Amino acid sequence: GILGLFDGNVVVAAEVPKGKPAPDVFLAAAKMIGVDPAKCRAYEDGESGIQSAHAAGMHVIDVREMTGYPMNPGLKKAMAVQRRQRKWLKG
Repeated sequence: GILGLFDGNVVVAAEVPKGKPAPDVFLAAAKMIGVDPAKCRAYEDGESGIQSAHAAGMHVIDVREMTGYPMNPGLKKAMAVQRRQRKWLKG
């Protein structure tokens, strides 16, 4: 499976004090691999994950914006509204 691609470097919400949108998961992952979070890039497909990685100080890629990501028009519209409401990103 896909787990083999990560050389055992996997962190799940149950292993940290707070799950997403808190930054704990991403901070623990950066610590696990010995990399400053500011030098990490996170690929996320959910709003809480995007918020979490951003709060950890990482460069975040919203994979839903990538060409070819499967998405119906209703979801695209909802995401546009969600992006406009990202108060956490503005402050």
